[in-house]
Order: sequence, then C-alpha cells, then structure tokens
Amino acid sequence: MMGRRRRTSMLQAALAITFAAALVVAAIPSAPGAQGQLDQARAEAQAVAEQFGAAETEIGRLEREIADVQVALESARVAYEAAAAEMSEAAVERYVQAGEDLDLFAREEVDRQAQVAALSRIFSQRRSDDADRFRALRQDLDIRQDQLDQLLANQEDAVAELDARRAELLALVDHLEELARQQAEEERLRQEAAAQESAQAMTDDGAADDGAADESGGGSGREPAYIRSGAGGTCPVAGGSAFSNTWGDDRSGGRRHAGVDMFSNYGVPVVAVESGHAEENTGGAGGIGVYLTGSSGQSYYYAHLQEVGTTGSVSEGTVVGYVGDTGNARGTPHLHFEVHPGGWGTAVNPYPYVASRC
Repeated sequence: MMGRRRRTSMLQAALAITFAAALVVAAIPSAPGAQGQLDQARAEAQAVAEQFGAAETEIGRLEREIADVQVALESARVAYEAAAAEMSEAAVERYVQAGEDLDLFAREEVDRQAQVAALSRIFSQRRSDDADRFRALRQDLDIRQDQLDQLLANQEDAVAELDARRAELLALVDHLEELARQQAEEERLRQEAAAQESAQAMTDDGAADDGAADESGGGSGREPAYIRSGAGGTCPVAGGSAFSNTWGDDRSGGRRHAGVDMFSNYGVPVVAVESGHAEENTGGAGGIGVYLTGSSGQSYYYAHLQEVGTTGSVSEGTVVGYVGDTGNARGTPHLHFEVHPGGWGTAVNPYPYVASRC
C-alpha cells in the first residue's frame, strides 16, 4: 500500500514539473512570430542599405564626373587665356589706331567684362572668324564653370543623402541586432525547457536534470549571439546585418567596389565561413583586416574590423574578428567582405555567396 502511494506521489510530482515546463515553453513567444519580426526588420534594413549603397555610388560617380569637368575647365581656361594674351598683344600693336585704354590690361584689379569688351572690339578690327573664336572660347569657359558648380551642388546633396541614410541604417541595424539577440535567447530558453521536460520524463523520482541548462550560454559578451547559416553555408557576420549588391559600383578615388558591405554594429563577431587558415592583414583603405585561406582553396577578405579574433588554423564558425569602421569606413561600422576563388586571384561578386548564407 505504501509503495502504491509513493508511486502515485512520484507520478503527481512528475506531472507537476512537466506541466510547469510546458508553461515555460508556452510563455516564450512562438518562433514563427519572432522570426517574422526579425524578417521584417531585416527587410527594412536591407532596403535602406540599398539606398545607402546607391548614395555611395552616386557620390563616386559625381566625383569622377567632377574630375573630368575640372580637366575640361582647365583646358578651356588655358585656351581662353592664350586667346586673351594674343588679343593683348594686338592691343599694343593697334594702340594708336584703336585708341583703347591699355591701363585696362595692366591694372591689378581687372574689370573682366570691360576687358572682354575691349578685346572683342580689337579682335573685331582683325577678322570676324577670330572674333567668333574668342567669344566661343569665353562661352565654353562659362559653360564648363556652370557645369562644375552644378556638379558640386549635386555632390553636396548626395553627401547629405548619404548621411541621412547612414543614420537611418545604423538605427535599423541596432533594432535588427536586438531582435536577433532576443530570438537567440528565446531559443535558448525553449531548448532548456525542452531538455528539462525530457530529463524529467526519463528519471525515476521526477527530479529535473539541471545539467542541460548549465551547458547553454546566453549569447552575451564577445561571443556570437547566433551564427546564421543558409543553404550555401555559414554567414560571415554572426549577428544582425544588412547588405546590398554594389559590386562594381563607383567609389571615391576612382575605385570600383570589389566586395559586399555588410552593415552591422560595432563589435559584432565575424566568423570563418569555412575551415582554413586565418591571418591578420592590416593597413590601407581596408584598415584592420583578416585573410582567410579556406580548405576548399577559396580565399576571403574581411575588412574594416574593430579588432582581429582568432588567427592560425580555424574551423568554420570560429570568430576571426569584430565589426568596426577602420580604414576608410569611419562612422559606418560594417564588414567589407570579398571572395577570391582559387586563392588570391581576382575577386568575384560576393553578393550571391552572402545572400545564400545570410
């Protein structure tokens, strides 16, 4: 009789603990809902990342066009000044006949309009085609200057657009990273609750096994909150990120973009996308960087890091660095990621590679 009561008591205790574990699981937001919020936040960040990339491209294009117009403007100025010098010589020769005021060409403060008018009068005394050429040179100079002024104004607008999109993007990435950490924590709690329930069902006395809870980390500190993996493999950024396809787009200094920019938070871990050998490569526009030579023979470049992580022999998912803004990325924390098939040869567009993993 006592044995039967003891078994009944044990069964009641087991059911009570199992019911409590079920309540814990039920209290945690469902994965589809949390994932839906994360997907929506990622889509919003991706859209702004595309706008940011477009603004960067526009600035690079304008910089290239401004340089071309400046060259054309200088050429027009040289041609005009040569014609003006020729007219000045003609003015000296025809001083007596033309009756022009030579002081007009010797004053420190030159009245440009008066000088042009005087030169035109003298030129008109020579040949009409020379006069037309002189006026055309002046007109070309004015047109080039107007073009430059307009391009510089457009550049200011593009920089303002870039700054606005940067602020918006960083705020969205903050939100995305927070949602990612929440999802990772919810998943950890869900796994703990499931482990407790499973352990309870397997014990004779209904005591929950605490071992499973001790093995799980909370994703805090410098370790990855989570490592994303897609159909293609591991994502290089172990946290919230946004990116767009800007391969080959114009960049400052006449460069073309040779990678994908993955916008994220300062200090978010970046990980090896495959096993291989990692080594630091710091300096130049890329700032603090890491080269990863994969065991597959493919190589990868991680740039603008805050600091380097593990180097030497690494396995897939090992933290090799942390997102930063070193090099020419000041104020915009992101990972510049490149893919070099067959070793350190010519880079290929990494966007499809990243999109399939992140």
